[in-house]
Amino acid sequence: MKKINLLVLLLLAGLFSAQEVNRFFYEMTFKPSKDSANKVEKELTVLDVWKDKSVYRDYMAVSQDSLMKAFMEQVKKTGNMFDQEKFGLKQGKFTYSIVKPYPIKEVAYEDFILEKKFVYKEPVKLDWKIETEKATIENYSTQKATTSFGGRNWVAWFTTDIPFADGPYKFYGLPGLIVKIEDTQNHYQWVLKGNEKLSEEKATPYMDKMMKEFGAGNGIEVTREKFDKAYQAYKQDPFASIKTHFNNPAMKEYKLPDGSYFVDKIKEAEVKLKKFLNENNNPIELK
Repeated sequence: MKKINLLVLLLLAGLFSAQEVNRFFYEMTFKPSKDSANKVEKELTVLDVWKDKSVYRDYMAVSQDSLMKAFMEQVKKTGNMFDQEKFGLKQGKFTYSIVKPYPIKEVAYEDFILEKKFVYKEPVKLDWKIETEKATIENYSTQKATTSFGGRNWVAWFTTDIPFADGPYKFYGLPGLIVKIEDTQNHYQWVLKGNEKLSEEKATPYMDKMMKEFGAGNGIEVTREKFDKAYQAYKQDPFASIKTHFNNPAMKEYKLPDGSYFVDKIKEAEVKLKKFLNENNNPIELK
């Protein structure tokens, strides 16, 4: 009898320790270029609400686990990291993630600059003005609120039906989840499109598990100023940190399994990356 009771207690302990993650899907509509006001793009993003934090990122970062696993196995075998498209892997519109530890006192911004992951933390204080205006958006009863952030003025609609004082990107601090938020110039907009509950295991992307396994999960912590400076230098010359290796005779002659030269593939990737960075010059935060 004691053994049965002990087993029940262990099962209950496991049940209560297994936390669910609430995943909210936001459709992000934005103008990537300040030079082309008519160009509008859409991207699906996710806000994962854990028991002690939230994580916001591109949906592509969490939706391609099986493909990414197969691709990484191929990289280990052949050393060829340029066949992502052959595996059906799609590139998201952005690579950063936003982590808000609960209770929110500061926000962590995580992103890759070439092969290195950098993190900066900063307090984000949003002075919300809650209005009396109400509206039904995506079947939610919402209320209007306004604030200024990052050099833009924002209009948000939140719902008390979902008791999370959080939202997409760095936005948070309203008496309920943000259902819709957009800047007054219509350059950026997020709209809540759905939600689901996941186990912690399923909510953790394959790449996060792999980074943690190799001891690179936390990234290099820097100040916001140092990150911005490094990112601007990266935009000017994305592959500067590895170009010195191009003069190595062995590197120049190194071929991939398909017969192409590794250096040529790097140069092709650099051209594509520069084009992407130049065309995406309208950041969410102007200052």
